[in-house]
Amino acid sequence: MTKETFIKLIKDYQEFQEYIDKLYDLKIDIINGLLHEYPCKLFDSIIYDTFTEDGSDWVSYYLYENPDKCYYIDKVKYPLETVDDLWNVVRDYLK
Repeated sequence: MTKETFIKLIKDYQEFQEYIDKLYDLKIDIINGLLHEYPCKLFDSIIYDTFTEDGSDWVSYYLYENPDKCYYIDKVKYPLETVDDLWNVVRDYLK
């Protein structure tokens, strides 16, 4: 996967999740339905087929568990604010 394709994939997925959140705010709950599950399964399949388990974990961390927008290795702080920052981490985990 190229950097450009990766960035588009992540941004499109984030846009999809924002759309789902807007629907939820309007009391339209599709989170447990096929309209939400199927795109998420496709996204997960692409990520798992493209990256090792560690790479997939980094993507999940960035999307769902990254409150400080950074990570630490040996007490050194690294940014994880943008999809470019994420690419700099996960490119080493391409299959």
